[in-house]
Amino acid sequence: MVLSLAVLVLAFYAFVLAALFQMATVNCRDDCSLGAVNAATVFAWTGIVVALVTAGIGIARSHRRGGWMFVWPIAAAVLIVATWMIGVVVVETAVS
Repeated sequence: MVLSLAVLVLAFYAFVLAALFQMATVNCRDDCSLGAVNAATVFAWTGIVVALVTAGIGIARSHRRGGWMFVWPIAAAVLIVATWMIGVVVVETAVS
C-alpha cells in the first residue's frame, strides 16, 4: 500500500514537471524544435499513464493469484522515471 501511494505521488510530480518542459523554450533561439519539446511532454505523460495502468493491473492479478504485489509499484516507478528522463534528454537536445 505504501509503495502504491509513493508511486502516485511520483506520478503527480512527474506529470507536473513534464508540463514544465515547455518553459525550457523561453530563451530559445529561432532554431529550436518545438515539435520535439511537445513530443517529449506527450511521451512523458504517456509513460506515466502506462506505468499506472500496468501497476494497477499487475497488482490486481498478483492479489488474485497470491503472488508478490510489491513488484508492480517498483516497476511503475522505474518506468515513470525512465520516460521522464528520456523526455528531459529530448528537450535538452531540442533546445540546445
